[in-house]
Amino acid sequence: MEFSRNEQIAIAKVGKILVLADGRLDENEMAGYDLELSRIGVSTADDLEKVLALTEDMEPAAACSVISKMDEEKKTYVSAFLGTLMVIDESIDKRELAVWGVVGQLCGLPSMTVGEAVKYMENLK
Repeated sequence: MEFSRNEQIAIAKVGKILVLADGRLDENEMAGYDLELSRIGVSTADDLEKVLALTEDMEPAAACSVISKMDEEKKTYVSAFLGTLMVIDESIDKRELAVWGVVGQLCGLPSMTVGEAVKYMENLK
């Protein structure tokens, strides 16, 4: 799967929203976030810095618009990424769960359980 720069920024934006939803920044969440961004083509520290800076300029609605236009394979990846990111700190915060649900609805992501999300991501490795 290849993602355009705009798709990378949109995924980074919704991931960032989810990571910050519980009001704390967990080290494991950030490590998982960075790892997944590298999987979608944000592979150098300089590139990561650029993409993260660009997420500041992208509105959440714009990110959802970009993601909603992705094909089903990419949408499934985004849903699994968010679901896995939510549990990487070994807890499910109700605010993160709500963000996952709202983003899923707004972006037209396929619904899945947390277990399905984790299994999908494990199978990518």
